[in-house]
Amino acid sequence: MNKATYFPIILGLVLLISACNTSLVKDMAQFDKTFIPAQYFAYFEQEKALNEALITLEKEWRVMMVKYENFAKDEKWKHEMIRIDRLLKEAQNAIEENEIHLVRDKLQSVQYILADRRAKNGIKYIPDALYTYGEHIKWLHLITATKTTEDLNQTDWYEMRNAIGELSNDWNQVRAIPINTELFGWDEKTKKQYDTYSTLTTENMEALKWALKTGDKEVALASSKILMENYESILKLFGNFEQFNAFLASTHF
Repeated sequence: MNKATYFPIILGLVLLISACNTSLVKDMAQFDKTFIPAQYFAYFEQEKALNEALITLEKEWRVMMVKYENFAKDEKWKHEMIRIDRLLKEAQNAIEENEIHLVRDKLQSVQYILADRRAKNGIKYIPDALYTYGEHIKWLHLITATKTTEDLNQTDWYEMRNAIGELSNDWNQVRAIPINTELFGWDEKTKKQYDTYSTLTTENMEALKWALKTGDKEVALASSKILMENYESILKLFGNFEQFNAFLASTHF
């Protein structure tokens, strides 16, 4: 077989994998419309809504398992799909035993597996970048949530100054990914909300940097609070919470 024959075969494989990636990302975005609410319900211990979300997740994942069983002929991917299926079952068992902290752990493991798979396939996916950013913003929130300007101590200030570099870099990674409104099924209103929250995050990130440099504790605390609120607001745009309204005990969201 000569080079001229090899080229269309290779090109065909590349196009096939690219098409599979596109389809996979669309289905993952659809999966996240339930997965993201499930994480929130677990965090806020909304058991009825969480149980319904987990039932829906397992059904949706079973469909994806069948559709992508032979994705890129990757044996590791098959094992990962089976592991996710097991984790979702374990999450359901955990909620039946009223062990919601275990549900959080299982869902986080699912999140890590899917994010790693997308990264390995070169897929730039905004929720993954948001999750990474979220790990640092939650750490900042732990430091500042219950503090006032009077009891924000030197150790807190030191940890905040150490965290701001990674936090800012993580946010820049989020901003660097173009938003695909069609992928996430967003209308113009949702896109405007995303743009508004993003602008507020960027502005308050700069305000926090300035506050940490100048020693302004009041601005530092206010900016930290807004950053956490905006993070939650942005992430929730990627989920479909309305489908579970009937199961919510109260309006945390």
